Amino acid sequence: GKRVLLYSHRWIHRESGCKESFRRCFYRFADGLLLYGNRAKEIGESYGFSPAKLYVAYNSLDDVSINQCRERLTPALCDDFRREWFGSYSAKPLIIGVGRLNKAKNYPLLLRAAECLGRQECAVNILLVGDGPERNTLEQMAKEMGIRLAITGARYDEEFISLCLTSSDM
Repeated sequence: GKRVLLYSHRWIHRESGCKESFRRCFYRFADGLLLYGNRAKEIGESYGFSPAKLYVAYNSLDDVSINQCRERLTPALCDDFRREWFGSYSAKPLIIGVGRLNKAKNYPLLLRAAECLGRQECAVNILLVGDGPERNTLEQMAKEMGIRLAITGARYDEEFISLCLTSSDM
């Protein structure tokens, strides 16, 4: 007698075979599906799911909480944060990325851009908030390229992420 909502993640393209059959069958048990994005909703509708049962919830932060946290931050706190992560290089521009460290995010492109900026005497610091299968590859790549990269690991607290975003230049 309870309403059941499932949160779908990774429904990013039409599937076929056993995987498609299983997913469609399993999802039909739910009263509704919370989806990661508009593309997932389009896929669900193409499989015959009622649009009234498909809810795009995204995977984002609580904007209200983020804004409240940002109001409490001072330039001195942001400077301390940057020093904590990048020491004597903390005055260099800081680029922040928040998300799972996977191939789909194409963080190597960011590292190559940072390398190019460094060659033009515009070195940057990169702080990635997240974790994932590409972490070791990114760390190794940054080391080989001479790029200052720090990875915080998975973090979900708005207070910390707000500090990251407020402290960043990009």
